Amino acid sequence: ASVEVIVVSSVAGGTGSAMLVPFGVLARKMCGDQPVRTRAIVVLPSAFSPGRPSAELELRGGAALRELARAMMPP
Repeated sequence: ASVEVIVVSSVAGGTGSAMLVPFGVLARKMCGDQPVRTRAIVVLPSAFSPGRPSAELELRGGAALRELARAMMPP
């Protein structure tokens, strides 16, 4: 049987953004040799700001998404 891990986070900066990738890695390690399917539900900065998000929120969100994309690449 395989394990499905669903990580829910925002990428607007702060703890959620910082813990997104490490939490996914930790969840996989905790499952040992079992097959793991990891999914992420990511809330974008626009959810926290009416209209267009501030430049700071956009930068934080972009950085978090780049980190997530890098973590998904094969070693």
